[in-house]
Amino acid sequence: MTNIKRDPTCDIKASWEEKVIFFEKIRNIGKELCAEGEYSNAKTLYARCLAAFKNMPKKQRESLTEEMNQRRNEVMHVLNINIALCLLKKDMAV
Repeated sequence: MTNIKRDPTCDIKASWEEKVIFFEKIRNIGKELCAEGEYSNAKTLYARCLAAFKNMPKKQRESLTEEMNQRRNEVMHVLNINIALCLLKKDMAV
């Protein structure tokens, strides 16, 4: 991941909107990486994005509407599935 385009970051304290934008960016980059066979790099990006949603500050998590919370859960499921797919493709699954 030497290309800066492929090494985006998102602060855990970022706003909800920034996190959703980050997720969409990671999905696109992850698809590109998987198409190129770079499963380890894709897995790393998916895990980084998952951390941004999973480790939200309590205050921010409590301020989410029911719809936003449902979207958060969906995003985390998609990211976990993508991580599992990368592990399977890379033969890294235990």
